[in-house]
Amino acid sequence: MQSTSQSGLAANIGRGILAGVAGTVVMTAFQKLIEMPITGRSESYAPADFAERVLPVHPSTPQGRTQLNYATHFSLGGMWGTAYGIAAVAGLRGQRAVNTVFAMLHRRRDPQCRARVVPTYRVVGRGLDRRHRRQVRAGAGHRCHL
Repeated sequence: MQSTSQSGLAANIGRGILAGVAGTVVMTAFQKLIEMPITGRSESYAPADFAERVLPVHPSTPQGRTQLNYATHFSLGGMWGTAYGIAAVAGLRGQRAVNTVFAMLHRRRDPQCRARVVPTYRVVGRGLDRRHRRQVRAGAGHRCHL
């Protein structure tokens, strides 16, 4: 029989996975139905690029790449939810949990990635028209993954 702390951990991880996937569904729907039509931004394949870098998976068709993109996208959402569930077991809630999860998942992030995104925001504010600024801001989160 499981101890209370183990069952609490499993329950929080399960809720975290579901919340992460649900959040990914909502964010993806918002991007596809509202943000992308307004900004004119095309679909990002950063999740598929990430999967191809870390896994021995290389789709040979555009449909396969799209499927890999969505599978990776929703898996990453579930991963974030899992991390948040673990933070909840540790007693963290709200913004403190979000900050802790973000710090833990990004603490080993490639410094080159950060170097590319931060100057982009500085340059974008002065050098590009309004439409391009929105595109860069919308896509900045997809440029760098774990």
